[in-house]
Amino acid sequence: AQAVKLYSEAIELEPENEILYSNRSVAYLANDSKSKALWDAEKCITLKSNWAKGYSRLGAAQHALGRFAAAQESYLRAIELGTLQGENISSFQNGLDAAKNGEIAAAEARKADAERKRQIETEAARIKIAQAAAEREEERDKGGEVSVDDFFKELNETQEEGKKKKTKTYESNN
Repeated sequence: AQAVKLYSEAIELEPENEILYSNRSVAYLANDSKSKALWDAEKCITLKSNWAKGYSRLGAAQHALGRFAAAQESYLRAIELGTLQGENISSFQNGLDAAKNGEIAAAEARKADAERKRQIETEAARIKIAQAAAEREEERDKGGEVSVDDFFKELNETQEEGKKKKTKTYESNN
């Protein structure tokens, strides 16, 4: 918080200094102020559009916000500019690799969430079928007649509901 305050004071004195925005962006990230870090990184690039480090800061903020594809683009731009300017690009490459890994992890998490949801829906359908069967058994025990046709009709309706939920889940995930 102290670093953000000091950089903010310096920016008041030098509002066109991209280095101050770059450094405050890092300070914001350290304080988990991701959106503010992004704003400063974007301002940094606005002030100096050919500065590799500015794109690196942008990539870091985008990554922190879970915008992995955008972060990769920013890091690629940092690598491109850094290479042209003879800078050490290893930290930019590390950022790019981290953004790629973040995108993979996020995709795997979405896939796992969809699978868990499918399993829950399947289990709910099984429970409903078991309840319907138990109700039919109860009716039989009380002397009531349940036709096989009625039983299978209700079973089919339950299964159709499950299929509709799966289709809806699949469509919402794609």
